Amino acid sequence: FRDAKNTKETIDENGWLHTGDVGRIDPVNKGLKIIDRVKEIFKLSQGEYIAPAKLEGLYAKCSLVAQICIYGNSEKSSIIAIIVVNKPNVAQFLKESGIIKDEKDEIEPHLSNEKLLSEFKTQFDAIAKENKFTSLEKPSKFVLTTYEFSPQNDLLTPTMKLVRKKIQNHFQAEIDKAY
Repeated sequence: FRDAKNTKETIDENGWLHTGDVGRIDPVNKGLKIIDRVKEIFKLSQGEYIAPAKLEGLYAKCSLVAQICIYGNSEKSSIIAIIVVNKPNVAQFLKESGIIKDEKDEIEPHLSNEKLLSEFKTQFDAIAKENKFTSLEKPSKFVLTTYEFSPQNDLLTPTMKLVRKKIQNHFQAEIDKAY
């Protein structure tokens, strides 16, 4: 209201309102269903669009995951899962696998362990199969960390949404290594 700059950004010269949402026309109900945000979607090298928020919501159900950010690059053909691990559950898995002696042991040195990465892949594949994800919606690599996303470190907004660009910048070295 009375803000010419924002009005010009929101309503184009043809009168179309741009909200930043992605919608799908529902032929049955003859309506519009909001399915995602434009800022959230990215394209892989094959031209396939990925909606990371949908994937994150479902992959977050994995018992080993505390927080997750799905990352993709238009020059790459697969996605990467940046995962803040659920420390107690990961410690329990590492102990049961004979990697650490006690659940109170430090888990960080073992986050790149092949058994642990394989367990993440197994659990994520099961979630993907259950939800009928395409092969492009399955992470090919995992970046595991204990560094939590929070508003204090600017990796989450005050409304608890991921700040994808800052997460990418923070984990860029690990992302490059994973690809």
